[in-house]
Amino acid sequence: MDLKKQLAFYGEFHHSYWNKIVHIACVPLIQFTAFLMIAQTAHWFQINIISDNYYTAISVSSILMLLHAIYYCLLDLTMGIVASLIFLIEMVIANWFVFNEPSLISPIFGISQIFGWAAQLSAHKWIEGRAPALMDNFVQAFVLAPYFVLFEVVFMLGFRKNLEEEIEEVVAQNLKKNQ
Repeated sequence: MDLKKQLAFYGEFHHSYWNKIVHIACVPLIQFTAFLMIAQTAHWFQINIISDNYYTAISVSSILMLLHAIYYCLLDLTMGIVASLIFLIEMVIANWFVFNEPSLISPIFGISQIFGWAAQLSAHKWIEGRAPALMDNFVQAFVLAPYFVLFEVVFMLGFRKNLEEEIEEVVAQNLKKNQ
């Protein structure tokens, strides 16, 4: 597993600053609301962690989050841990909705998914001028998009600049090959 190769694949489809901003806003929204919808699956057990209204529970959603977290940790342990903490927060919030406001899940999911996908596809068409990564590798795009966005935020905050430069170099080489 090569982190640079994985991020470079996704990076080839995301050069524009504004396209990255759209993805930073929309990918987590799409991911969270998908996990939220899936969290409605049957829970195998519940652990009361904060009060009677907040739960962590093992569901299909939490298993998917765990698989993402393991994959991300294998690619980069530090960032994988950061992603895992974000997933844990998402899981607690999703389970709060499942146990306390289940009637809000479908509207939140529908509105967020429509907005998130429309914004991203529009950004690819009008800003990037290129089809999204999911057209080349559907599974990789879905698995990698949240991690790519996390790295983009880290890069924008001024961290991991050496890695950013290495990825940009690989992206530039790959784009030259494909022209």
